[in-house]
Amino acid sequence: MICSQDTQQFLIKRGVVQEKTQEFILFKRANITKWGAIQNILLQMEKYLSQYNVPIAYVDTRLLVEFCEEEFEQITHHDLLDLIANGNQIAP
Repeated sequence: MICSQDTQQFLIKRGVVQEKTQEFILFKRANITKWGAIQNILLQMEKYLSQYNVPIAYVDTRLLVEFCEEEFEQITHHDLLDLIANGNQIAP
């Protein structure tokens, strides 16, 4: 996975999760028991990033897993941006 200190990330390119990358495969394998919740968030993230034509986003896997463990009724765009390591560069 892309690592900078304790941060692990995978790539969303032009609104599409890069599922064939080693980083993503390892992340999915490590979190398969939570995959339903994670996939739900990733689908919303893809839609949001596509809507704003974001070329590249790096998902912070630690934050994503922590967020999935919380109970939430609705995910906001702010929530999604908080899960993106370079979210400050892509905020509309």
